[in-house]
Formats: sequence, C-alpha cells, structure tokens
Amino acid sequence: KTMVEKKLKAYFVRDPWNEDYGVGVIATSSKEAKKLAFLSEPLEDAEWINLRVKWNKDANVEGLNIGHLFITDEESIDAMFRGIYGNLEHVKCPKCGTEDVYVYELWNNVFCCSNCENKLTVKDINNPYVLREENIELKTRLKELEEEKQILIQQE
Repeated sequence: KTMVEKKLKAYFVRDPWNEDYGVGVIATSSKEAKKLAFLSEPLEDAEWINLRVKWNKDANVEGLNIGHLFITDEESIDAMFRGIYGNLEHVKCPKCGTEDVYVYELWNNVFCCSNCENKLTVKDINNPYVLREENIELKTRLKELEEEKQILIQQE
C-alpha cells in the first residue's frame, strides 16, 4: 500500500467573539489547523469550543510547510499577498513604510494603507511595478476622467 501525500491548505482560524482577528495557518485538514492555531499566541485567550476554521481554497501555499503560522508583520503581509488574509491592522505598510496602519487590498494584488491610496497618481497607475497590468479597467477609467477634465477646461 502506498502512502498518500496530503495536500497543504491555508486556513484562517478565528474566535467568533472577535470576528476580524485570528491566525493564518498551513495544514492538511481543518482539525489540524485548529490544533496548531489554538496553541499560538494570537488565540491564547480563545476557548477551543469557540474556534472557527475557514479554508482559503484560493490561497497560494507554495513553498510553505505544515504548521506555518502567520503571526509577525512580515509573515502577515506575506499571508495577505498569498490570499490568506484580506486585510491587516496595526502593521507597517508594505508600500510606504508607515507604521501601525490598516493595510488592505486596493486593487488586484496591490496592498497599501489609506495614506498610499490618497497619494497614488496616474504615473503610479501606469507603472506595472506599482500596480499590476491586470488593472486595465482602472487605467481606462482614469483615461476617461482625464478626457472629461480636458473637456471641462475647454468649456471654461
């Protein structure tokens, strides 16, 4: 009989009393994820019976091992890029470096804080290193707004 290799999956384990707070963990099952997360510092005050586990089936687990937890700022930002976390609170912004901010996905795999979002320019949006090429609809909308602006200027 051959041993079947279990597939790694990304899970988000949380305490329902604190909806937005939990820990990302790499495991082969929800039961294993719950055990690993329960022993971690972020959930030290949670009760076993209350923990909820969510499988993030679209998350990228490439290069990770069973038991990997996303706890530090760097790990959490990596987890956000991998699709395990949707947003983070009280971390350093990966774009501008501002400390203790709320970081979220602005566009397709572009993460920043509100400070960055307010400072984005057309030049940034056209830079594939700042925003990925997939953001065609955003570029199109910006072009339309620029054209509308020019028409308003001409009408004055």
